[in-house]
This record gives sequence, structure tokens and C-alpha cells, in this order.
Amino acid sequence: MDESGTPSAQKSKEASGITYWYAKVLATFSPIVCVGVLVFVTVCSVISFTLFPLPDFSEPTQGFEARGTYISERIAMRTYLFMFLSFLFFSPPPDASKGRLVFGSKQKSGLFTTGSIKAMCEAEEKLFRDHYIFPYSCLPCGTTSCPDSWSLGTYVALLNNKTSCVDIDDDDVDNTKTLLAICASFYLNGSLKQRCSTLPPGTCTGVPPECINHDAVYIILHFLSKASFAQDLVANGNDAILKLAVIFLPMSSTDLASLLIYRDNIHDKTYRDSNVELRGLYFDIKFELFGSFMLGDTIYFGVGIALVIFLIWVYTGSLLVMFAAILNIVMSLLLGYFVYTVIFQRNFFPFVNVATVILIIGISADDTVVYMDLWKKSLADNAGEDLIWIVKDAIYHATATMFATSITTACALYTSMLSDITAVKGFALFSGTTILANFILTLTWLPAIIITQHKVMIWCCGPDVNSETNKLVKVRRLVSTVFAPFRYLIYELLPIVVVKLRLVWVALLGCLGIGFIFVVFLKPGLQLPSAAEFQLLRPSNLFEQYDLIYKNKFSFEGDMKTPMTGIIVLGTKPVDTGDPWNPKERGKIVLDESFSVYEPSSQVWLLNFCLDLRNQTFTIENERFFCFFDLFVQLMSLPCIHPLTGVDSTPCCQITPFPYPQPIMELCLKIVASQICATYKCDKTFPGPRFSTEDDRVAAHYMVFQSTYDLSFDYATMLQYWKTVNSWVESKLKTAPSSLQTGWFASFTYPQLYFFDLQQSLAYGIPVALGVTFAVAIAILILTILNFAVALLAIISIAFTVFTTIGSLILLGWQLNIFESVIITLSVGLSVDFTIHYAVAYNLAQHQSRIEKTRVALRTLSGALSIAALSTFIAGALMLLANVYVYVQLGTFLVLVMSISWVYSTFFFLSLCALIGPQGNVGRIPLPCLGGLSRGRVSDGGVADPVGHSGQGVR
Repeated sequence: MDESGTPSAQKSKEASGITYWYAKVLATFSPIVCVGVLVFVTVCSVISFTLFPLPDFSEPTQGFEARGTYISERIAMRTYLFMFLSFLFFSPPPDASKGRLVFGSKQKSGLFTTGSIKAMCEAEEKLFRDHYIFPYSCLPCGTTSCPDSWSLGTYVALLNNKTSCVDIDDDDVDNTKTLLAICASFYLNGSLKQRCSTLPPGTCTGVPPECINHDAVYIILHFLSKASFAQDLVANGNDAILKLAVIFLPMSSTDLASLLIYRDNIHDKTYRDSNVELRGLYFDIKFELFGSFMLGDTIYFGVGIALVIFLIWVYTGSLLVMFAAILNIVMSLLLGYFVYTVIFQRNFFPFVNVATVILIIGISADDTVVYMDLWKKSLADNAGEDLIWIVKDAIYHATATMFATSITTACALYTSMLSDITAVKGFALFSGTTILANFILTLTWLPAIIITQHKVMIWCCGPDVNSETNKLVKVRRLVSTVFAPFRYLIYELLPIVVVKLRLVWVALLGCLGIGFIFVVFLKPGLQLPSAAEFQLLRPSNLFEQYDLIYKNKFSFEGDMKTPMTGIIVLGTKPVDTGDPWNPKERGKIVLDESFSVYEPSSQVWLLNFCLDLRNQTFTIENERFFCFFDLFVQLMSLPCIHPLTGVDSTPCCQITPFPYPQPIMELCLKIVASQICATYKCDKTFPGPRFSTEDDRVAAHYMVFQSTYDLSFDYATMLQYWKTVNSWVESKLKTAPSSLQTGWFASFTYPQLYFFDLQQSLAYGIPVALGVTFAVAIAILILTILNFAVALLAIISIAFTVFTTIGSLILLGWQLNIFESVIITLSVGLSVDFTIHYAVAYNLAQHQSRIEKTRVALRTLSGALSIAALSTFIAGALMLLANVYVYVQLGTFLVLVMSISWVYSTFFFLSLCALIGPQGNVGRIPLPCLGGLSRGRVSDGGVADPVGHSGQGVR
């Protein structure tokens, strides 16, 4: 009967295998394991920080572009084309290069009042002109005094012969507004232009002379007031209300002196008075500020870690475990960085990787409190047993749940490596690797520390390791008293609320989940980004306010809106040979060796292509249209003897009929190209043939045209532009001779095309990433829980958690920008944690009744998971105070996902289990190779609760 079921026989049978031998090593050599882990991490850190370049965040936008896509390869090749092949070759009005302030009105009467205009002048004086550095930075440089700013006050004073803004009165303001009302219609119909007084006669026909005086009316309507103000003046005359106004400073937007002025007078301050408030600010110093903001935000990391560590100490009652948790976080990051830089040889470290710190704080705290609970429970369940069996039991259960949660979260991140965006790849690799490093340390370093502490306690205190000899016992008793309501809530009230109201929770949270599925997939749904501005700082920052809200509310910002300029390139392959993991490595040009324009058939096709291109509905024929080959043919048809100089150009003239023989083509193409270049003052971007630096043959050819599509960052507009032009070019290339079929279309105005490419990558990448992550999560759930029925309930709960989280983010106004897309993918990984822990505990419970199994799961893990959720929630909430936008977004996500995940796992999943969960061994998957998991059990006893108390919860 020995082998059939006695405890001794079972022990003998289980005294083998990886788990047993690993537990034996930990139990026997725990101090050596601790030292070994520390030495290993130290060596790895020294290698990665001394032999490899340190991270550089001086250019935070690097890597936020798609690489390896259909469009990005063409854009890259366009750059190579200009790099590797040769070609024969009072004060003025305000402009976009000046720094500027945006003011809004706090009065119903608007900004065009004496009080508001003077208030804006006073604000400019206080914020900028009174600063000691301003006189040394104002333009033009070298003057004895700074010129006036371009402001309403300046021009009201100028039009009314007053010295400055301080001297104007109500009559001056009323006179100016009346003048604007008279002239506004001429501005709107285009008759009133900039510098009308200096333009040729007849240019500003019909415009009254007073509207032209000092160019003041045009500057006020076009530069200094909100774009809609001119229309309001036409409609309402002097009753028009000005809501927004700009002041242009006589200071370059790139002047670093503005950095000092901003830090001293504007940062962390709100400027407003009874009339006006400062709403936006434009200086091109966001990237310079980013480094200091990023450094300043580390305080929130520090406070977050401190609070999380305090919670760990409160829950575990051990200072040593608390310090071990700190080192666990630090060592996870160091190992992740080592693998990223040394093993994977990734030289580019995007700044978003720093956000991994926030993730790992919550995940490490989760693993620490859960493992400590399992350790205390193993001590209780194996009282009197050898230390090896205690360690084996704790390691066995910890591995089952932590493996599932860590692998699922890491896989969710690794899935984002499928993205075409360099920064996303880097963040996914580093974060996923760091989470796996934390999992390994949680099963090596943390158990070794806890076992060592256990041995020391036995050695110094005897068998009664729970005797209160610790000097901190008074503090722990105080904390125990403070947390008494928490213990009652978690261990007494929560099981009753979940089990008794299970039908209510399932109905309520089920309907909520279905509603958010509607939000995600139907209305409003996930939205592609609508603004191309790269947001570095929190939305309330004045720089971001200008870029995101106020930039497009003024007419002068539309001055640069011009038609999209397209290019068509022949002779190069659209291949990005650079490193897609490193935005600094761009590769080199790839030529088509078979390319040739010299054959007669190639000449005929090129000429016809130029003529067809001119006749397309998407092209505008103007000075920006340059196909080159049609001009080349025209020049070749001129008389051989020049009528003025008498120079003989034979055979490159009308004596040679088209198409030209190949030898003549080779000779004349270079001659005529040099003549064209001399006429048009060519630079490296000038369209036409590109000659090889090796043999002077034409290696590539590119054409330029201006399209009927205006510059736009709108996805639908760019999609139509891309499909229309690209499909036409590809259809024409199919008819080309074989020597010309390697060709492609791209845009000369590449920022718009880059953004469109980015939008496409995000639009197609997110569904794939979410699908793969869900598939991985389902597989891991089944393999970990080993029960189809429990796994199915867990999948339903996790799906509702994910869609409720994503739906909440959508309702908060989130769009599919780069980092937001990674976060949304990560929602699957972070939504599984609590549900998997509960599912494993439910499945391993020894009871037959689903109600009792639910209660055991709650008593076993509700305390630890509540502390874990609270710790991550706190870490995320603190990041909401940060200045760096990525940190704010990640903080928002963590606050939501922790709250929603805890609610759904505790109230929805366990209520489902209590309502329709499998009883006994129903649904179990009998896998002999994983029999340890299927044979595992969770006894009826609860685990130790916070600060060392042994509340058993509801029975």
C-alpha cells in the first residue's frame, strides 16, 4: 500500500523533479544564491554601462517613425538619391520665426478693448521685457534698444499717432476697430495684401488708402487676431468680439535665452488678470526643456517607489523583504538593459523606455506580495515539515501563477515588436525583457532572501519565529490597528459581498463590458491621430496648448499651406538598407543595374510619360512641374547654330531626329543637362537625371510635379492622394520597357507622407498586435489553469477587462498615437494578472462545491492582490502629476487598468465561478507531464494578512 496513497509514499514520489531539486538548492544554499545574484547583476551592469554607449535623450523624437514600410522605404530612397548621386550644377511684418504669445479674453467684451489691450502689453512687459536677458536677445541684434513687439497695442498706438501701448485710450481703440470693420471685406476677398503700398500699381485695386497705411490692417487681421475675427467684423461691425490675440516678440523662436525666461517667469505659473490670460506660447525650445522636465519627473518615480515599498513592508511585516523588493526592481531594470544593449546589440535607446520603471514598480510589487503570501501559507500548511518541502510548495504555486502573468505581459509587449515604428520596437523589447528578468529574480533572489531570513530567525529566536522580538514591533502594532478596517473589508466582508450578490455582479459588470465593446468597435471607436504635432509635454503645458489648440486658429499659420509636391523616381529600388532598430543608421542607395534611358524605346516611353503626367487631373502645370525629358527634347529640336552667339551645338540639335541613337543620346544628355542646370541654378534636389560618380552614366532619373491636393495631415485626404497617384504611376510603369520598370512615387513634402505612413502602421498594427496577444493569453491561460471551464470563464472576464479599459481610454479622448498604441496592446498583458491568480487558486482548491472554491480563492489571494492593485494604482496616480506626456498617459492607463482589472477579477470572474464554475474535477485537463499543477491543492486555510495577522476570513 506504500505506493498507493500514504503520505510517506507520496513524499517519496515527489522527492524528485526540477521543482524539488531547485527547492533543495534554495533551502541549502540561500545565502550563496543571494550573493551570486548580486554579483551577476553587478557584472552585467558594469559591462553594459562601461563598454557600450549610454542612453542619449537629447533628441526625444528620434525613432518615432515607421521603418521598413512600403512608403518609408521610398522616403528613405528619396534621401539617398540626393546624397549618393551627383547632378550637374518699421520693422518688417511678423513671421513664423519669431516667438509669440497667445492671449484669451476673460471678459464678455473680448480683447479689443482698452483694458484688455493694455493688459496684454503689461503681461508682455512682466513676462519678457523686464527679464534681464531680454535686451541681449531681441532682434535686430546690435541695436541700442529693443524694438516694439507686433501687438494690438503697438498698432493701435501707431494708427493713432501715440507713442506706445500705454498711451492709448478708448477713442483710439474705437477708431481702430471702425477702420478694421471698413477694411475687413477687402482682406477677405484678397484685395488687401501684405505690403500693398510697396506692390506694383493695380495690385491692390479698390482698397481705400487708410486700409493700406502702415500695413497695419493687414497685420492685425492676418497675424495678430483670430482668423474668424475678420468675418465677424464684416457681419457685426464694431460689435465684433475678438476672443484670441497673438503678440509676436522681437525675439527668435530658437533663441535659447527664451529657455531662461520661461523657467524664471512662466513655468509652473499661471498668468491671468481680470481682463486676459496667457493661453499659449510658441518658442522652439520644447526639446531643450524636455530633458529638464524628464529629470524633474524622476521625483514621482521616487515617491512612487517609496509608497509601494512602504505598502510591501506593511503587508509582509519584514524590512528585509522590503529592501529585497527595492533591489528586485533595480536589478530587473539593470538586467533588462544588459540584455537589450549587450545580448541584442541595440544601440538606440528611445526615451519612452524610461516608462518601463513605472511598469516594473507595479509588477514587482504584485509578485512580491503574492510570493510572500504563498510563503506564509506554505509555512502554515507544512508545519513541522523539512524546509525543502516548505520551499517546494511555495515555489511550485508561485511558478504556476507568476509564469502565466509574466509571460502574458511580456508577450503582449514583444508583440509590439511587429510594429514598423523604431521607438515602439525598442520599448517593447526592453520592457518585455525587464518583466522576464523580474520573473526570474522573483523565483531566485526573493525566495533566497526570504529563506535566509527564515533561517536567521530560527537561529536567533528558536522555533517560534513568530515571537515578537523585533524592535519595530510597536510600529507594526500601530500599523496593524490602522489597517484593521482593511483586514475586515478584505477578509470578512468581501467574500460575503461577492458570493451573496454574485448574480448582481455578473449582470451589472457583464452589461458594462458589452457596452464598452460597442464603444471600442462601433461608436466612437479607436481613432487615428488627427494632429501631426509630436507631443512631448502634458496637454496643459503652454507650448502644447499652442501646438494642439491655438496654432490653427490664426491665418498666418495657414500661409505655408501649399499643394502637395510629388516625385517620381526611376532607376533606384525603394529599399531601406538602414537598421530599422536605429534611426541614426539610414543605409545607402540601391540602384537598378538594368536601368537605362539611352535606348530609343526608353526615350519614347519617357516622353509619353511626361506628356501623360501633364494631362492628369491630379497635377497642376506650373513652374513646379518639371519632368525634364520633355524639356530635353525641346532643346534638342532647336537650330544647330545659335542665332546670337553662333555656337554650333551639332549633333545635339534639330539635325538629330527623335528618338536619338544611343551614342548621341549618351553625349547630348549630359551636355543639355548642364545647360539646363546653368539656367535653373540647380541644387542637389533639382529634378532630372542623376549621374553615377563612377562612370558618368545616368543611374537614376526623377521628376517633380505639383498636385491638386493641398498639404494635409488628414488621413482620409492623404489616403486618397496616395491611392490616386500611386495607382496611376504603377499602371504606367507596367507599360515601360524592362530597363525603366524599376520606378516609384513618393512625396517631396515628406512630413505629411511620414505621418500618413505612421497612421497606416498604427491602423493595421494594433488589430494584429491585440489578436496575437489575445491568442497567447488564451494559450497560457489553458496551460496554467489546466481546466477548460475555468479558463473559459477567465477569458470572458479578461476580454471584458480589456474592452472596458480601452473603451474608457477612448471616452477620455485617446487616439492611436504611437505610445498610446503600445499601451492599448499592453492592456491584455496587464488585465490577466489578477484573474489568473484567482483562477489557479479556484482550480487547486480541494473543495467540491463551487461556492467553497470561490471562498478559498478569495481568502487565499484577495489581500495580496488588493495590495498589488493598490501599489500599481499609486505608482500610476503619481505619474499623473508629471510634465512628460508619455508618463502622464502611462499613469492614466495604470490607474484605469488596475482599477478595472481588480473589479472584474474579484467581482465578475469570482461571481461567475460561484454561479456557474466547475465543481470538483470537472473540466480538468489530465496532462501527465504537467501533473504537478493538476495535483496541486489549496487548502481551506487562509493566508496571512497584512502586518502579520492570521485572519482566516469567512468560512
